[in-house]
Amino acid sequence: MDARAFPAPYWAIAPRRHLRQLDSAEAGELSIRILHCGMARFPLHCPQYMSMSSEVHLPKMHHIGFVVPSITSVIESFCLSVGGARWSKTWHDPIQRVRVAFIYPPVPADPSIELVEPAGEKASVQKFLERGGGFHHVCYEVRDLKAELAAANARGATVIRRPQPAVAFDGRRIAWVVTKEKLLIEYLEAVSAS
Repeated sequence: MDARAFPAPYWAIAPRRHLRQLDSAEAGELSIRILHCGMARFPLHCPQYMSMSSEVHLPKMHHIGFVVPSITSVIESFCLSVGGARWSKTWHDPIQRVRVAFIYPPVPADPSIELVEPAGEKASVQKFLERGGGFHHVCYEVRDLKAELAAANARGATVIRRPQPAVAFDGRRIAWVVTKEKLLIEYLEAVSAS
């Protein structure tokens, strides 16, 4: 099958082992990631999310979280290391007992980096930090938090924290799951259209 058989707005093949994400101008509000392995003749894709309909609403990666001992002491060097464009103020979230700040990428549609600092000995991330900290979670922004949690549960993930408001997201709710592969995922409720 020739790659040109895919409808024009919905495909892009990056040369030789590269991943390319279509931007909204190329895909008209729809971003589908298609991988092309340098040795393969056809695009590899995830059938669960692949559709030719413009009504597809994929979970969007919002940020990647890292636990650090002190946001203030690492944010500038972290920003330089990841090629960030700028960073946010630091929020204190009393529900999660953490402080968080975000490093924003040069391309606004790309995921941010979240730095998470424990706010006290009883913080949920304190033991993680004591074991060295670092990469902690991935966060996806989803339209229907309840449905996403049900789908995650059906895939074998365990919901470890039910939806609750988050200060850094203007009160939008977040929930946490752990997959069978031990990946910690945060789901963030998308901004409502109303």
